[in-house]
Amino acid sequence: MNDECSLDSCDEYQRMLASLKLYQPPAEVRRFILDAYNADPVIFDWHECDGCTLVSEAHFPEGFRFPPCVGHDHACALEQMGVITRRHGDKLFRKAMKAYGCGFGHRWRRWFGVRVGWLAWGYWKQRYGRES
Repeated sequence: MNDECSLDSCDEYQRMLASLKLYQPPAEVRRFILDAYNADPVIFDWHECDGCTLVSEAHFPEGFRFPPCVGHDHACALEQMGVITRRHGDKLFRKAMKAYGCGFGHRWRRWFGVRVGWLAWGYWKQRYGRES
């Protein structure tokens, strides 16, 4: 983690570490989340991450990003660079949500909501050639 951080981002990073301690996810999921939060900001800046696009961050305090969603956004950034496949990132996302106590239906609804959001965004960019 960057040594210089705002109080909010330090608090959020500490909350993410506390969540790893509380939920004790498998090593693969732990690495998935830590890699996202400790990524080079040029490649992926978790401070600018919006978590699970268009999907609520249920069961996590308001104002904080849900760590599995930050991990998934990081995986999507890596997928766009050709480092990992989307399928692998999605698999880790589902495993992370399971480790964080999301039930089967909740995991699949969140994954579907995120996927639809990204597909709609990609369609918008392709059709209109702009980001806003």
